[in-house]
Amino acid sequence: SLLGASVSHTIQTRFGPVVIPPLASSMPTITNSMDVITLSNNNTISGLSIAIPMNFNGLFGQNITNLFVDRSVFAAIAAPFHGISLVDASGTISVAESSFTGGVGSPANTAGIAISGTGVITALNVSGSSFSTIGTSGFSQDGIRNAGMITIANISNNLFHDVGNGFENVGDIGTMNVTDNTFTDIRSEGILHSAGTISTLNFLRNTCVDFESAADGIRQDSVIGTLNFSDNVFRSTAFGVTGLGLFTSTTSVLNMTNNLFDLLNGIGIQGSAHSATLGSVNISGNVFNNIN
Repeated sequence: SLLGASVSHTIQTRFGPVVIPPLASSMPTITNSMDVITLSNNNTISGLSIAIPMNFNGLFGQNITNLFVDRSVFAAIAAPFHGISLVDASGTISVAESSFTGGVGSPANTAGIAISGTGVITALNVSGSSFSTIGTSGFSQDGIRNAGMITIANISNNLFHDVGNGFENVGDIGTMNVTDNTFTDIRSEGILHSAGTISTLNFLRNTCVDFESAADGIRQDSVIGTLNFSDNVFRSTAFGVTGLGLFTSTTSVLNMTNNLFDLLNGIGIQGSAHSATLGSVNISGNVFNNIN
């Protein structure tokens, strides 16, 4: 584990927890001429500023079990590499109170956090973090991208700003909880589910504002079993912005309640051009304002 000296850390001992107070006034910065940190099992990365070199990742782990990251900064992420890259990982992956920002240029296929391979992550927890300015244009520049297998994903209280997609899924997720996040200046989709499956997606109490032209709150091009879409705010205030609160494809159960759609030249909900197939549909208590 690597612990930065500018924040406090709680260490569990057989005599109980011991708190190490901050011992430095500024966060230590580490870098490398390759992947900055190569992970092993059960690593904790806390309180570090990670300066990512071109053509490498901030953290890279293959076939690892469990990772805990908090209060860290990942800077200068550039394609086709990532802030955190996990291949065939398993166990619990937790990222909290950290920031991910991009470097120069606008190439595709980069992400703050990228997951791939055949390992089964039992829980992905990302909370209180920010993903901003990953790439300067284009769509395949994501806050978080999953191309692996996740049993439960909890994405809460994060800021996604000026990225292609907030979360892109091309893998398989059992239950995905997206709650209390803010999505701003999104170039493509807040949530893009373009391949694979999501058994249950709960998109609750999120704020989606000032998306770029033709950007969607949720775009679903692949199967979702149950989609619960409730208590969200979707508002595009720039003139000429087209925003789709929900762009849906094959879903067995759609529950859409108590959302506010306040758009200019936008659509609250639209069936996919790929032929939307919906089973049970429950829509109530939604407000649609300024729809043109």
